[in-house]
Amino acid sequence: MAGRVRQRAYEIFADRGTDGRAIDDWLQAERDLIFAPESEVVEKDGKIEIRVAAPGFKPAETHVTVLPDARDRRRRIQPQT
Repeated sequence: MAGRVRQRAYEIFADRGTDGRAIDDWLQAERDLIFAPESEVVEKDGKIEIRVAAPGFKPAETHVTVLPDARDRRRRIQPQT
């Protein structure tokens, strides 16, 4: 993925034709290439529920992997013991 982002950042730079905005180019390339749907993490009945906006996908077409020390930008998800 990093190679694709690097290539896209270069394309953005080449289209603009001026230097000095490498970080902006990289961030724009990430936005162009990485789909991050809106999501919400909810604790419900002692369980963690992840709600993701994924129009066009059926539940059977999705897969979620959660790691024990996974982090949400808003808070840390703690396994219940």
